[in-house]
Amino acid sequence: MTEKQMKPGWRKVQFGEVVRLSKARGADPLAEGYERFVGLEHLEPGDLRIHSWGNVADGVTFTSVFQPGQVLFGKRRAYQRKVAVADFAGVCSGDIYVLESLDANVLLPELLPFICQTDAFFEHAVGTSAGSLSPRTNWTSLAGLNLRCRRWRNSFE
Repeated sequence: MTEKQMKPGWRKVQFGEVVRLSKARGADPLAEGYERFVGLEHLEPGDLRIHSWGNVADGVTFTSVFQPGQVLFGKRRAYQRKVAVADFAGVCSGDIYVLESLDANVLLPELLPFICQTDAFFEHAVGTSAGSLSPRTNWTSLAGLNLRCRRWRNSFE
């Protein structure tokens, strides 16, 4: 779809222009107060909720930190369609991207997990994955996904 074919007020953006990849890390998750960790095995395909997790006290080497409301996307074997919204703070595998909206006035944070569940998103993620036994997509490739969005003003301004 070209810019001229879009409805007035809409524009094309790239995923990376409206979504941020969190780089938050924890050197010692247990000492920093994190109780739970999430690995790829804890994310269920097609289910946006996290129903299981591991206990940091049992030992874990994960250092990627996530907070409630952030979106967890399994970058390894993206065809498995593993996306979830965190409802607790914790640490996760390096094979999971922690994503969040850059600006709620451009992309409502509540919409991000649904964008990440679209066929177009997964086709792009799988199509840009590299590796044969354990293919992974990278952030630069995901960030380049084209989206259409409408700029809106917060009604409380």
